[in-house]
Amino acid sequence: MFSTLLNNKHFLVTFVHALEQQKDFAVRDRCSLASLLTIALHGKLEYYTSIMKDLLVDLIDASASKNPKLMLRRTESVVEKMLTNWMSICMYSYLKETVGEPFFLLLCAIKQQINKGSIDAITGKARYTLNEEWLLRENIEAKPQNINVSFQGCGMDSLPVRVMNTDTVCQVKEKILEAFYKNLPFSQWPRAEDVDLGEERTSF
Repeated sequence: MFSTLLNNKHFLVTFVHALEQQKDFAVRDRCSLASLLTIALHGKLEYYTSIMKDLLVDLIDASASKNPKLMLRRTESVVEKMLTNWMSICMYSYLKETVGEPFFLLLCAIKQQINKGSIDAITGKARYTLNEEWLLRENIEAKPQNINVSFQGCGMDSLPVRVMNTDTVCQVKEKILEAFYKNLPFSQWPRAEDVDLGEERTSF
């Protein structure tokens, strides 16, 4: 019955607005709802697009009287996250077949720069970042260290892995996993929590 209601345009738009008016409906809940709607309706992209357009019109009307410059900047509403998901679906083939590799290389380059400084394991804020909101403002001196790591059962000899002296054990594990599994899909990587660091020769 709920699936039938989701295919009722008037109900779905009213449903989203009603949830957004709840004071305890946090930003994370809005993102989760948008993701669930995308999963439920991605097979009916025309219908999903029409729902999104109606919600966008309502968002524009609401933002016009407040501060329109902030609209679509923070992804704080359900429709903004829906728009992000919609663009991801529409651009998937192009990204996969045309610009996937350059984007991946760009991601690797950015990640390499971020890893040159301290990264807060709790908040995720980094000393070197492109996003000011995620900037680690404390001036924590970090020095690089190269460690030789052997990974039991991986079928490879030991590899040198560059870590920082400010890294936590979990961060070191993640860097070691990336060094050994970088040529495999992330879905095939073991989780950092499932492996242990051995003391001898700093090996897994």
